[in-house]
Amino acid sequence: VKGLAVRGNHDHRVVKASLGMVRTVKNEVKALVEHLGRENLQWLATLPLSIHLQEYNAYVVHAGVMPNTKVEHNSPELLMNLRGMMQDTKPTMKHGEGSPWAERWEGPDLVIFGHDASRRLQIHQYALGLDTGCVHGGNLTALILPHFKLLSVPSRKIYKRPKVPLSANQSRTGSSNVEAKRNVPPNTTLKLDDQQPVPQRNAKGKRPGSGAGGSSRDDSVTSSSDIDGVQPFPQGDSNLQRSRVNSTSDA
Repeated sequence: VKGLAVRGNHDHRVVKASLGMVRTVKNEVKALVEHLGRENLQWLATLPLSIHLQEYNAYVVHAGVMPNTKVEHNSPELLMNLRGMMQDTKPTMKHGEGSPWAERWEGPDLVIFGHDASRRLQIHQYALGLDTGCVHGGNLTALILPHFKLLSVPSRKIYKRPKVPLSANQSRTGSSNVEAKRNVPPNTTLKLDDQQPVPQRNAKGKRPGSGAGGSSRDDSVTSSSDIDGVQPFPQGDSNLQRSRVNSTSDA
């Protein structure tokens, strides 16, 4: 496929289990480790924590970013687990607790994230949450680049009951959605299924994909190396430069 992906909390748990770094491993995780095999586990072990899509002025992370920080300064625990912020500005990883961290994220980069299924689709001024609860019988949602269109398909079944009920509505904040200070195509809209389009103002700058390169690939990735002591499996040469992240946080 030649695609890129970021590491999430479940991926991290599987990698740690495969390396014998977890004392108690659930049977379903054991079965998954055996089913995946070495090649797929190797791929999971080398996933970055974030991907910088430079031509879109955007970052991709699994879960969240602390407001008023730089993406690359966030810990692995936050990038893989953050869901909300409490009134005292402390982060929370729990479903539905506090307010969405993305409400307080002031950019200037757009952050594209998932993980927070209970709040479903989130459209904020500088952040876009795409987890619409597919595993819980909701939808699987994608952001199509370079056109900034949303595509959603219904889940085939309920694979797992949610810990808290899924929100009936998407979450929006601010006077606009994901347009601010980014190079977005002019006169584009974000629309999901039969919802009304969310208008975007014209933005200054190059149209995504124009000029040299025109690829969403970028060398700015945060590596999975040394997260909780996890070392990547031996691998071949990579065309991505990976910066090392040292942390003892547990996902």
